[in-house]
Amino acid sequence: MYVKDYIFVSTAPSPPNTVKLTPSQTQIKISWTNVPGEVVTSHFVYWRKTTTTVGSGTTTVNSLQTSYTITGLTSMITYKVQITSLSGSARSTIVSLTTSTGIFSVELSCLKQGVEL
Repeated sequence: MYVKDYIFVSTAPSPPNTVKLTPSQTQIKISWTNVPGEVVTSHFVYWRKTTTTVGSGTTTVNSLQTSYTITGLTSMITYKVQITSLSGSARSTIVSLTTSTGIFSVELSCLKQGVEL
């Protein structure tokens, strides 16, 4: 019996489109759109505080999802959030954004008390 070796080559997909971060007091929602016609098997989301190079967290999101909410974050901290698309073992280029938690809550609180920003 003869067994032939096969090598599967994956083409790197395009990165997600229209990536948006929506922060709140202790969480950040990341949302995106997939590139039409691209073969994407999953997305990889990574986040960390901008004051450190050590990662806070990572998750793999299935290819049908177009958003993920990062929870359990510290309020009033700036975070770097990155996302990449995967097709098999091939990864797209990384989309990287930065936002801060708690900003909108502080603005709303100040406006309610008549304090100008």
